[in-house]
Amino acid sequence: MSSESVTEQCTQADAIAYLEKRLSRSVRLSALNLLARREHGRHELIDKLRKRSARDIGTVIESMDFHQFSMITDEQWACWAENAYDRVLMMTVDQLVEDGLQCDQRFVSAYAKRRANAGFGPHRVLLELRSKGVDVDNGFDLGANWRQVLETVAIKKSGDPKDLGVKEKAALVRFLRYKGFAVGDINQLFTD
Repeated sequence: MSSESVTEQCTQADAIAYLEKRLSRSVRLSALNLLARREHGRHELIDKLRKRSARDIGTVIESMDFHQFSMITDEQWACWAENAYDRVLMMTVDQLVEDGLQCDQRFVSAYAKRRANAGFGPHRVLLELRSKGVDVDNGFDLGANWRQVLETVAIKKSGDPKDLGVKEKAALVRFLRYKGFAVGDINQLFTD
């Protein structure tokens, strides 16, 4: 192997390391911007960052100082950036978790509270969390008083449930099931 190719390989390795360092800063900034607005689950955060990858890569490449890596073409930079992005993304999100800036438990609590305030029940909330990639089988505490949420939603929808006729009760049960409440809990509304 000639000394010129060794120098070029070292320079390519240096270039890739430089690119990854710049990408890491850009991805971390994007992640922090998202987390500053509200809590995000790990998978939700990764999905949103992947959607921003083209913008992040473009920003990094536009701001890079290429004079020290003049033998590398724009196409090579773009190819390396796309290949490095996923690796950098996962390392950055892992670091955010380690730093305590992203936490699935905090996300679950905040999400459950927000959805309970909107009148949704625990089954619906768990289904939505699963669709967002959260492993809800880890025993996360949803932290809401679901009985009180159920009563509030029922009263808001049709007044006192005990005063309803058969047809109105059936409509209320369908509505509350759609909202994510268990049939047993709904039936207790009519007996308590």
